[in-house]
Amino acid sequence: MHEQGSIKVLLPVRTQLPALRPTVICFELPIRELNPLREALARGPVTVNAFDRDGRQLLGYGTLIIIENAIDRGNVRLRAIFSH
Repeated sequence: MHEQGSIKVLLPVRTQLPALRPTVICFELPIRELNPLREALARGPVTVNAFDRDGRQLLGYGTLIIIENAIDRGNVRLRAIFSH
């Protein structure tokens, strides 16, 4: 969690979001971010900001839609929807 109620996601390969609308992006956050994320969700929708892999170019804004139950190597999996 970077700003109150928002997540910054670095996309590893693409320089733009796919043209399909809406687009669902899967990503992971460290498990230590789970409680602040749940608190943010309790206040309302959580914005997900997708950036290129260098973290310089904003590719789009989305909304967090799913926190998966699985925890993998200390990370929690999430999904966000981007309507472009």
